[in-house]
Amino acid sequence: QHWRKGAMLRRVLRPRVLVYATVLTLLCVAFGVSLAHRGPLLVDIIKDRNTLARVVENGQIENVYRLQLHNRTEAPLHLRVRVSGLPGLAAEPAPEITLAPVAIGALAVQVRLPFEAAQPLAGRSHPIEFELQTDPVAGQDTGTVVREASTFFVPR
Repeated sequence: QHWRKGAMLRRVLRPRVLVYATVLTLLCVAFGVSLAHRGPLLVDIIKDRNTLARVVENGQIENVYRLQLHNRTEAPLHLRVRVSGLPGLAAEPAPEITLAPVAIGALAVQVRLPFEAAQPLAGRSHPIEFELQTDPVAGQDTGTVVREASTFFVPR
């Protein structure tokens, strides 16, 4: 069948075709925006379930965590880990790791709380925060900081 130009335009510019084209365009834009705004580092914190907490030298309370790290960039990332949320809380020794480009890595972190600070907190879990700082990349003044929440358990 031979169609005229006007008949062809009316057929292509039907409401259903326009709605489908609009929805497809919006989905493509949303996908592009989500790709552009994704973070350079994905972090999962897994608390050691075998030993919730243990007493180590000098009466310090220690919790062990496993950090699953995913470098989403095309460049190596050097990370330093700090922990905060309770007075005197520290990661022993100060953990650091370098991840290859587009790589997945793991880091075991022992977090310790001094005996004096642990006494009034006994028998409960307390919120803490892990902070992962990357080295600055060329063209940026500061590196990226990723914060992830977890809990610190102090036994009775």
